[in-house]
Amino acid sequence: MPFRYKINNILYYCRFFATKSKKSPKTARNEKFKSFDELFNYSNSQKTLQSEKVSKENSFDALYQECMTEIYKMRAEADGYSDETRESPEIQELTKKENEIVNSVFKRVFCSNLNNLKDMNNRLNCYKSSDIDPYWDPFKNIQNLKLQIASEFNQLSKLVSSVELYKYKSMIKKSMSHFNESNNFDIIKDTQKDSEDDIDYKYKNERFWDPDIDKRLILQNHKRPFSFRDLHVLHNFVSEDGQILPRRLNLTTRKQQIQIFKSIKIARQMSLFPYDWKPLYRDRIPLLNPLQYLFDELFYKYKKSNDLRSKAMINVMINKYPDVNAHRYLKYESQKMKRATSKDSEDKDCKVV
Repeated sequence: MPFRYKINNILYYCRFFATKSKKSPKTARNEKFKSFDELFNYSNSQKTLQSEKVSKENSFDALYQECMTEIYKMRAEADGYSDETRESPEIQELTKKENEIVNSVFKRVFCSNLNNLKDMNNRLNCYKSSDIDPYWDPFKNIQNLKLQIASEFNQLSKLVSSVELYKYKSMIKKSMSHFNESNNFDIIKDTQKDSEDDIDYKYKNERFWDPDIDKRLILQNHKRPFSFRDLHVLHNFVSEDGQILPRRLNLTTRKQQIQIFKSIKIARQMSLFPYDWKPLYRDRIPLLNPLQYLFDELFYKYKKSNDLRSKAMINVMINKYPDVNAHRYLKYESQKMKRATSKDSEDKDCKVV
């Protein structure tokens, strides 16, 4: 019991002196500044963040860039590539000269405003110790940055496009020179020949127009009049800027030219054909009537395999849908009837003989 009592007394005294010696941080701060004026003067004497200029690099993320460069340098030194990351002596000399020029300019401009020239020199040369640039303010508002970036991007894109054009032109010139050397190709003579053949159509009479095979197939249009559905054909009668070509270039008759003009007009009103340019390859798809497509498929099946079921469906469609074009089917049936009658007449003649 007495031993336990002594230990308790010792712990009590230790706690008492420990609590007595401690001071709260609030009381210590209040003892340092007894009045509000002292606290205010102390805060004014401290340097504000805006007065200290940060970083050598004049950019908004300069602190981050400095930290990253230091990390890269430390990593390169650890990996054994420190010689590659160090600045060359030529660059160091240029930076020294640049700093000297800037310091001289600042001394000449601000020497009348500053009382002590030594303080100014310390401010200007503070980058030596702490990598702080005295000319950059991190709180400065950056105005018209988006416009500046957009203009610079446009200039760079123009430069890149001009360089690419120059490359393509040089490649074309090289290929043409190589082709001329190998095949003895004369540009002036051959181009004159082609141009003369093209010009002949403009001054020839309609009776002497002689289009090639592809042009003839386009103008025939499967022996049907041109309509707004024939988008796979109408693009041949339009220039690159969307203008309808004249009749002497299309080699069409007056009736065909009127049909082409009306069909292009209707297709443009229905937003199927562009106004200001020639339709692209993906836009040259004809608009098919589903009934006409079904009729053509049934006729093809009947003609190929003599399917009577498809023939019955064709007869029903002709009676029910008079708008369906049944010209090929009727022509085929008439030719078939002529063959049958001719065979019957030949058989009768043979029997008579």
